[in-house]
Amino acid sequence: MRTHPTTNARVSGQKKETGGFTFTELLVVVATLAILMFVMAPAFASVKPNSKIEQCLDGKRQLALAWEMYASDNSDRLMSVSSWISGIMDWSSSSQNTNTTLLTNPTSALIGAYNSSVAVFKCPADYYQSPVNPGPRVRSVSMDTMLTGSPTIQGTGSQHHNFFIARKLSDLARPGPAMVYVFLDEHADSINDGLFQLDPGYALGQEKWRDLPAAYHDGACGMSFADGHTEMHVWQQKSGINKTIYPVLMTTSPFGAPWATVTLGISADYEWFEGHIPYH
Repeated sequence: MRTHPTTNARVSGQKKETGGFTFTELLVVVATLAILMFVMAPAFASVKPNSKIEQCLDGKRQLALAWEMYASDNSDRLMSVSSWISGIMDWSSSSQNTNTTLLTNPTSALIGAYNSSVAVFKCPADYYQSPVNPGPRVRSVSMDTMLTGSPTIQGTGSQHHNFFIARKLSDLARPGPAMVYVFLDEHADSINDGLFQLDPGYALGQEKWRDLPAAYHDGACGMSFADGHTEMHVWQQKSGINKTIYPVLMTTSPFGAPWATVTLGISADYEWFEGHIPYH
């Protein structure tokens, strides 16, 4: 009987097929990937995270969450600005500059029951240290004194609102929780207690700082707001008599010096603050 070859029998002289790349094809693939990486490199660089900015905003976010949790546990009442933490920052050798217990121990800090992280109180870009300090100061953050604080209301001008002290979260209807700042980094010379005080309501042309905001991130300041969001706010007045960004002198100044003695005229940054505190 005649037999037939099976279908998978190898035909004499037929070349075996392979599924791999040839060397030339591999070179083309590698060259293409190299070109793509070259083209995309600027895009990747533009979204490369800035660790100091991320750390700064993450700290403000955690503080805002602790602040909100306190209100939730206390019938909507806001944390007292005067006792949310303890301790005075200055350029002396005082132990308060380095005492973390004043920030996280619930017996000395209302926020301590909701936050145990010391790192959140210090902007990583605040590297200033006086030669007489035993170590880096532990805090660069202050709280808006319009939130159960004791601000000085200077009066009203035609462009100003009717400012008031908020006692509850429900008091923040105007300008709204997303517009009311709670925590910010205060200027290294201005910071002392845990309050950031604006003295709102100066008449047009007579505006002055009382406390001064920081600008540790290329002219920007890390802030958190009553709705929990954070942002890097860039100050507008960078030169002239009404500039917001002052050099850090690392000297303990008496109240009112040196920035609060300067009449700003009209400052976009001062008026930004007036639009981000509670008003009727």
